[in-house]
Amino acid sequence: MDRPTSSEVRQELDRVKHGRTYRKTLKSTIYILVTVAAFAVLVATLWMPVLEVYGGSMEPTLQEGELVAAVKSGDFKTGDVVAFYYNVSDVNYPSMTNPSVAGQYRHGGILHDWT
Repeated sequence: MDRPTSSEVRQELDRVKHGRTYRKTLKSTIYILVTVAAFAVLVATLWMPVLEVYGGSMEPTLQEGELVAAVKSGDFKTGDVVAFYYNVSDVNYPSMTNPSVAGQYRHGGILHDWT
């Protein structure tokens, strides 16, 4: 059995070093992607939920099927688009309305009072 030359040893060491660097880079990239995804889920659920528009009651401002990022706030003015959850048979359904009169909102063609 012949001994490897010094250039062969260097090539093998470079190959092993490259493999370690590649695995380390891949692992850190995966960790970063998981962290960013977890942060995005937290932002989307706690601070800025993303909702889909159902029906045509919001036209022409919003079209059916559009995605809307809602910012949680308690400061409402006339004409603001409002998103809220209501319970139907113990299931939460999101709903959006575009109030046309202060203290009232329109949902499904019916005008409701806020009081």
